[in-house]
This record gives sequence, structure tokens and C-alpha cells, in this order.
Amino acid sequence: MKLDIDVKHNSGETPLCCAAIEGRLSTVAYLLKMGANPEIPNGHHDTIQKLLLNHNANPNWLFGEATTPLRASIYSKSWQCMENLLKAGADPNGGPDGMEALPFAAAVGTIPIIKLLVGAGAVTNTYGLKPVEVAARDVMEHVNSEKFKKMFREDNEIFFLDSKSRSTSAFRRKEYSLAVHWYTEALKTDPSDAAVLSNRSLCFVYLNKGNSALKDATQCVLARPDWPKAHYRKGVALKLLNRLDDAADAFLDGLKLDPENKELEAAFREVSLAG
Repeated sequence: MKLDIDVKHNSGETPLCCAAIEGRLSTVAYLLKMGANPEIPNGHHDTIQKLLLNHNANPNWLFGEATTPLRASIYSKSWQCMENLLKAGADPNGGPDGMEALPFAAAVGTIPIIKLLVGAGAVTNTYGLKPVEVAARDVMEHVNSEKFKKMFREDNEIFFLDSKSRSTSAFRRKEYSLAVHWYTEALKTDPSDAAVLSNRSLCFVYLNKGNSALKDATQCVLARPDWPKAHYRKGVALKLLNRLDDAADAFLDGLKLDPENKELEAAFREVSLAG
């Protein structure tokens, strides 16, 4: 018998919501590993983030030594998350490296988003800026400077590497749903990173999500058509979908690039005999 892991309690909460509210970290990790959906709202239309904030979760908690939840929400363009964090008291001027959220929002967001940060207390005079009515325009001028572009690239790289590190750790623990989450965060910074696409595709295979695995593998092939592993990932995804002839073609494409690859050779032979 297979039970619905996202089934709601009478009060509207999923098991994941309940575990998060009660601070049961191991249970949260287990539910995510089993495929629980963190985006399902409870009976009051709140996501887990809002529930945690409503239960006094620290909106300024640091991860990766330099990344705040507010900055992460800006990187991933999760504007509702950003607004929730600001309402919960997230510091728009916080972060151990002294980098405020405002210029990063200007680089990836819109004028209303910038005004929301300014309204929450984001410092504008750091850059010699004017009141909120013209702050957005002046911040945009600042982010076009070479100094800021260099700072933004460096900070973006920290976020990317931290997300990759977390996804790798989750994968090694066989927490594939959690690994998918962090690979997804990394891809928000660099959507065409072939290694991340390859690894997320593999996670989807372990989660028995063939279509998602194939989508990532196809993007991986487009990003690096000369990489044998990309074609191997595509073949594995197609095999999972029982498209054996297409899988054989994908494995063969990989073998053409690396004729001595035993893994590709074995995979090609297996699907050819089964087809």
C-alpha cells in the first residue's frame, strides 16, 4: 500500500509542515527524501517558509558563511519569499560581508522590488542615493559600475558553490529530493551548468521521475554535446521511460565520442538486447 506523503491533517497541514513547525529536523529531512512537496500551502494558504517565520524562525540566519535568506530569495527571484522575510524582520542591510541586499535586487529585480526594500529600511545613502522616488534609478546606475559587477560576480559564485556543496552532501546521504532542491538553486545562478544538470538528472532517475530526468539530460547535451556523460544521462532517462530505441541511440552517441567507455558500452548492449 502506498500512502500519500503530502496528505493534509484536518487543520490543513501536511506532515512536512507539522515537522517543520515542531523543529523535527530529522523528520523534515526524511519527508523531503521521500518526495514531500515543500510548496504545498496549509489550510490558511501558508507555505512552510511563512509557517516557520510565524513560529519565530530567525529570518537573518546565515548559511554558507555569507548568505542570508533574504539574499537567497533575491538570487532566486522568489519575491514573495523576500516580502515574507522583510515582514518577519529580515535585515535588508545585513550580512557578514557588509553587502546590502538593495544593489543585488536592482541587478535582478524590478523597481517595485527595490522600493519594497527601501521601504523596509534598506540603506540608500551608502551609495549617495536619494529618497525612494528616485532610489531605483540611482541604484541601477550603481549596479552598472565595474566595481559592483565584480562584487556581484564574486557573491553570486559563493551562492552557486554553496548550493552545489549542499546538493552533493544531500546526494551522498541519498536524500535525492533535497539534492534536487539545492541543484535547482545552483541552476538559478547558472542555468547552463552541464555538471549540475547531469547530477540533477541522476537524482530524478533515483526518484523515478523520468520526464524530469530527460529534460535535464537533454539540456545537458545541449550545453555540452561533446561530453559522453551527457549522452549517457539522456540514455538512462529514456530507458526509465521505456523508450529503449531512443535510449540506444543516446548511448550510441556517447560511444561515438568515447568508444572505450565501458559504462556506455554496457548500457547500449543492454537496451539493444531488450529492444
